[in-house]
Amino acid sequence: MQEATLRSYLAVGENPIYAWRRHAAVLAGPVLFWVTCLAGLCFLFSVRRDLASGVGIWVFLVITGYLGCQLWKWSCTQHLVTDRRILCREGVLSHKVSAMSLSKVVDTTYVRSLPGLILGYGTLVLDCPGNHPGFLNVAWVPRPDAVYRMISLLILEGESTALQGGAWMQPEMPVIHVGSRETPSELREVSRRLPGTL
Repeated sequence: MQEATLRSYLAVGENPIYAWRRHAAVLAGPVLFWVTCLAGLCFLFSVRRDLASGVGIWVFLVITGYLGCQLWKWSCTQHLVTDRRILCREGVLSHKVSAMSLSKVVDTTYVRSLPGLILGYGTLVLDCPGNHPGFLNVAWVPRPDAVYRMISLLILEGESTALQGGAWMQPEMPVIHVGSRETPSELREVSRRLPGTL
């Protein structure tokens, strides 16, 4: 999602910091299904060429359309961390935007399975207790270590500044698209620009 589109979901004075799509590993299932069906069609074509030439074309179009829909859905699902909230935008033909305020988050956890350790993704779990307790599970997060550190930093800085009664984010913070090669250096740069950090 372009920065201009991201900003259309923000409140006045709210600054975007992190933006990412789900890790490409989420597409492993659809891709494996497509490859398996394609292999089956090739086998059917070698055995019954007359049958495969008719039915096979339609099956190929269906499974390719399914894969295309999954790719489209993946590209339309994005997450955004601002200085105030965590937002999730999803939907293909219609869009749904959900959000959780960072001021309500009291605990953050991230989990990485063995495939996640190998491929570089994880799941963030945000705890928001109270009269209506809830957990926000953000799965397939690329580079979850960096995202976890940034969210924890934002929460701690927000709590510290709330006690001091001051503004804790500078305006015009850059949007960081997690997964790019520049992310580590940009992360350090943003961390340096946050008041009270090293």
